[in-house]
Amino acid sequence: MHPLLKDPWVAAQIDAALEKHRHALTARQLDAFREKMAWTFANHPAAQRILEKARPAIPDQSGERVKPGANGAETSEIEPGGEKAG
Repeated sequence: MHPLLKDPWVAAQIDAALEKHRHALTARQLDAFREKMAWTFANHPAAQRILEKARPAIPDQSGERVKPGANGAETSEIEPGGEKAG
């Protein structure tokens, strides 16, 4: 399996594109076509741009927060719990 097909969003897009051809192709042909499409999206610059533009944005949910005193921040401005002092 092509590594790009491990991405659920990419696999869903490729499966949706192949859906209207399911009745006309064998399972082996469908698998080969999925691999070919994944390879094309991974290697062709124009296909890569199309895939990038179509992919929905993923909001940053890392949960990272600046610690008081980090990066030159003054420790007296922010109390534990993230609220400003004063």
